[in-house]
Amino acid sequence: MVPPDPQPTVTNFVFLQNYVTAHKISLLVLIKEFCSVRQQNLENRIIKATDEVSWKHTNQQNRDFGSTIIKLIQNPDIDLQSLLNILHPSIQAIQVHPRTYQLFIDRLNNIRENGIAALLDFFSTLDSLLVEAQTPNQPVVHKSSVLGLFIRHMLLAFDKLTFSQQTKLCRKFHMYFDAAFEPYVALNRLDSSEIKGDEVEESPSEELPVLASQRQAEFFIAQQAALLQINESSALSPIELQQKIKELVKGNPELFETCFLSYMNAMRVKEYCASKEYLFHHFDRNTNVPLESKSSAPSEDFARSSRYAALNLAIMHANFGHKDRAVVALNEAIMLAQEVNDNICLQYALAWLYRLTDENKLVMIGRSIIKSAELGIWPLVSLGIQALVKEKSETTYTPFNLLYLLSKSDVQNCQHSMIDLMGSAYTLRAGLWSYYGKSAMSWLTCVLYLFLDTPDIARGGVYHISEGTCLALRNLAMAFADEGFYQQSSLVLGLARCLFPPNTVHSHIWQLADLLINFDKAIYRSKWSLAHQIQTGITIFDENETELRKAQLFLNQGNLHEADSILKKLLDCQEYKPMSPHFYVRTLLLRAQLLLKTPNSAMAISLMITCLTKCKSHHHKSLEVLATMQIAEYQLELGLHNQSAYLLESIMIFILTHGTAFDKGRCLFMFARCLAFPELQNLERTGKNSNKVLLEALELTDTALKYLKKVKAVNKMKEVLFWQANVYHHLGMKEERNNVSHRHRYLEDEFV
Repeated sequence: MVPPDPQPTVTNFVFLQNYVTAHKISLLVLIKEFCSVRQQNLENRIIKATDEVSWKHTNQQNRDFGSTIIKLIQNPDIDLQSLLNILHPSIQAIQVHPRTYQLFIDRLNNIRENGIAALLDFFSTLDSLLVEAQTPNQPVVHKSSVLGLFIRHMLLAFDKLTFSQQTKLCRKFHMYFDAAFEPYVALNRLDSSEIKGDEVEESPSEELPVLASQRQAEFFIAQQAALLQINESSALSPIELQQKIKELVKGNPELFETCFLSYMNAMRVKEYCASKEYLFHHFDRNTNVPLESKSSAPSEDFARSSRYAALNLAIMHANFGHKDRAVVALNEAIMLAQEVNDNICLQYALAWLYRLTDENKLVMIGRSIIKSAELGIWPLVSLGIQALVKEKSETTYTPFNLLYLLSKSDVQNCQHSMIDLMGSAYTLRAGLWSYYGKSAMSWLTCVLYLFLDTPDIARGGVYHISEGTCLALRNLAMAFADEGFYQQSSLVLGLARCLFPPNTVHSHIWQLADLLINFDKAIYRSKWSLAHQIQTGITIFDENETELRKAQLFLNQGNLHEADSILKKLLDCQEYKPMSPHFYVRTLLLRAQLLLKTPNSAMAISLMITCLTKCKSHHHKSLEVLATMQIAEYQLELGLHNQSAYLLESIMIFILTHGTAFDKGRCLFMFARCLAFPELQNLERTGKNSNKVLLEALELTDTALKYLKKVKAVNKMKEVLFWQANVYHHLGMKEERNNVSHRHRYLEDEFV
């Protein structure tokens, strides 16, 4: 989101009212009891008496209390149970001394039991905190300190209340207290209801008008807006946040920033109508702020609001996938920004323009990087470099040059402490490693990113958890699944689900990964109906991927005609809607695999050669290895076992290092067949064979079975077991043959 330029708010010109609430009474009691301990210690130190107070607060407790009470004063009101959870010594260590905590509870209970008289007596004693103790120049609470100002404001606000309002405030405190101590006051409440049965229930319209001052509201808005950007899971839930916003609006109707926070809250749950309404409402109210509260001319302020409104509208449409509408709004923002020469707005617009269009993309990215560097907009510089790396990764640009270019983004992120962009750089680097087939380096980079120390000290140590975190968790989950560690993969996806709940902005990342993992599992175990359901679900996230998976499903089912028609459509789309080289090669490989199962298997040779050429020019090592394995399999079917073994030896190290468990098992099985092929032929012709070579081949297939068992590839395991049984039969090893045959028959029971 790109908020408009900060404007002077009406806070500077309107008297800020302070209201006494039940929560603020609890804070005053806490301050009173905490400071009373210090006050008595000061007095005892002077008269050399230490019998009255037997404990004192440590320096750590003083620091904890100071930081906690400031946060409580700044934030909107909370219920008493939440306050006790923050202060309780057994829950939050050394916030307050246990005996001070007990004094705090006792004083609250005293006000609850004695009613308005105890409340009036308590406020009459607050002045003593602002009077210096007997020791000169050592007041317990300084009048101009944060606590002193808070106490004075509350005293003034309480003095302005009529006796009727004070009575209502006392009743509200009773309800506030009873809600936290329900088990202890239920009986008392029953007795009082019998005595005062004719008391009329308080009307909601008579409640105090607000639970937060304007400064508290502004602090709350800034805090929640920052959390939605850096760590959405630490912010309030969408329902709770919207309820809080409604409460703030009731008491601060002139605070138009609540509309933008509502817009961000609606965007996180992908609510289009609400997002559009709140965005329009924000900029309408921003334009209608009273003129005396603005430092700029009305016409200039209206133009600023208009161009940033158009820019944010374009961003909103882009996030919902409405590219045409986004480009229209973006062109309007560019036109308005050019009229007043607003270079900052123009650069933000350009950054979104090269993201939404495909024409002259590299040129626009280059211009954005240069101009943003001149203006000192370093986030756009880093983003531009990352966008440039992503675009050039689909060309024949070498991996070394791309990684070197990405390191310039790292330099900018470190120099200007841009932690969120640092995360996106790490995940982009992990994507590049995976793109070029180095899966081990990919998940290692993801682990490095997840172990980054990224707490924001200014916001209470909240960690930066953004899109990069979700991508890193996705990559790790898929890496675990590729190795057959499905339980660990589920745990990682479960963490991603907790951090990015469904229907939030980045939830589609882990949801798609979950579907792909389950689809592969269903294919391995021949659960065709389940695979079809999952493939239908993938349609929501990626249309091309779901078509490719559909063709893969038909191919494994043996429906070659349907699979071939789908693959032809995908390849025909390449002419008018180019797909990425990586996806194009995957499509060619799948069609080559299909053609190898037909009588026209020779037609697959040209496709496999095209795959190899494309992979080498774009440095897709993993796909190049898969294409080589496909060629080796075709050569083995033709009886060219020496050539097939040579190709497999050339890729064996890469497969064992960076390949999936399924690819490792498949490669070892093919290599074992290559070794055993001439011996089996000799056995059929002459009845003689080399048992040593065949036993070595069987040992390789045992290793292949271990890899295939990890990913529960039942179909491939049956193929390997069938081959083993055939070899054992030719060797005359009947017991081993029978054992393998028995395992083949009951193989599916192993994975129940």
